[in-house]
Amino acid sequence: MIRTKNAGFEKAKYVIREMSLTESLREAVEYYRKKRMDRKSEDAYVYNQGKEAGEQLGMERGIEIGKEALLMELVLSGNLDVDTAAEKCGITPKEFQEKLAEFTDKAGEKG
Repeated sequence: MIRTKNAGFEKAKYVIREMSLTESLREAVEYYRKKRMDRKSEDAYVYNQGKEAGEQLGMERGIEIGKEALLMELVLSGNLDVDTAAEKCGITPKEFQEKLAEFTDKAGEKG
């Protein structure tokens, strides 16, 4: 056989080989193709669902972190008391104080 890299020629060889198969083998090849396409479709769907869920979770966590940082800035500037800020975060004032200490430590390292 002549070897070539012509895509059209390669496709023609593939089609001729497939046409020469028995009916049961053609059905098996078709079944295999269908399963492969179904699997690709399933994988794409699951990937997209996971991606959307991850983006949503990231947005929610980003908002939580942003809200917490904003409340800490307000406490540090004297515009908000620790008890109110802790209540808005849904944690105890002691936990808020601990997070505030970590926040100021990190801010001191950056600046």
